[in-house]
Amino acid sequence: KKMNVAVIGGGGAAGLAATRILSRHGHHHNKIESITVLEKDNDTGGIWRHVENDETKPMYRGLRTNLPRELMAFREKPWGGDGISDSYVTHKAVNSYLQEYATDFDLKRHISFGCTVTQLTILDDEPNVPKIIGDDDDDISCSKIALTWKDDSSSTSTTKEFDAVLICNGHYAAPFIPSLPGMNEHFHGQVLHSIQYDDPNVFTDKTVLCVGGRASGSDLAREISHVAKKVYLSDSTCSVWSEDDEKKGR
Repeated sequence: KKMNVAVIGGGGAAGLAATRILSRHGHHHNKIESITVLEKDNDTGGIWRHVENDETKPMYRGLRTNLPRELMAFREKPWGGDGISDSYVTHKAVNSYLQEYATDFDLKRHISFGCTVTQLTILDDEPNVPKIIGDDDDDISCSKIALTWKDDSSSTSTTKEFDAVLICNGHYAAPFIPSLPGMNEHFHGQVLHSIQYDDPNVFTDKTVLCVGGRASGSDLAREISHVAKKVYLSDSTCSVWSEDDEKKGR
């Protein structure tokens, strides 16, 4: 039996890669009836499609990758490696690469843009279809899945059944803001999550505390330090520094 497959969040890197694999697998093995890709944004790029002052994505205007593009590239589309151009690139460069990837493999024909998934329901426990990915001939069974989504352009809702659903929406959309005892009572300044950050100039001549010293926290602290009066970086994961560390060159 051929399968009807859906991809949720198909405009980003994971969604485009999944769509490419499904389209290639369906073409070569003739096991896929249809591919429905649902993307809430109006274009490909996912989090790499920067929009100024957009507080729904962890992307800011000064961001560059913390991995070399040679390692980020898809196998079918090598990127960089010439030994001349930068390996650590801007978000604009990553977005352009993803746009080219979608064009090269004609992936946009599968994507419905401006579609927000509102409900996923596993319909029953009756096995109905074999798996589609794998090199062996062993079959596993799964249940039908119903998806409901809203088309932002027409405000209409659609519900459709699928044999399989790939969820590729990433894990950066919902910020975690910890509860800090005494914050509301004793601190009257501005509190922001990094997902709300875009322009360091809003912190000009201010004293700023960045809580968290991993990729985002350390990079934001670096950017803000160029314009702020003073920046403190708090990181509970770092080991305690001592004078002995300095003497040993640590």
